[in-house]
Amino acid sequence: MIKINNLEELNAYMEKNGKNLGGADLSDADLDYSCWPLWCGSLTAQIDDRIAMQLLYHLCSTIMHSLEVSTDIKAVLLSQMVLDIANRFHRADECGKLEPGKGMENRK
Repeated sequence: MIKINNLEELNAYMEKNGKNLGGADLSDADLDYSCWPLWCGSLTAQIDDRIAMQLLYHLCSTIMHSLEVSTDIKAVLLSQMVLDIANRFHRADECGKLEPGKGMENRK
């Protein structure tokens, strides 16, 4: 496991390892204003609660504002329990707390 602390170290790690985050320890890393890779190379990355809450917040917010996401998915991921965790994201006050019941409209 390789410890990564910031975006510069993350970029160097990915360059060296073919953009694969497997074996990367991202706990306590400050990765604000970066992007999470959506390919299999990130599926085994190690993260901490801070990054988990940040990713969850972004996922929930995107789902909340998307008309093409089904009611089934919205019912689970926009539940009070999930949003309570997502709203613990360290920038939730700045970005706006997510509220249950919002974003339930869709086209599906």
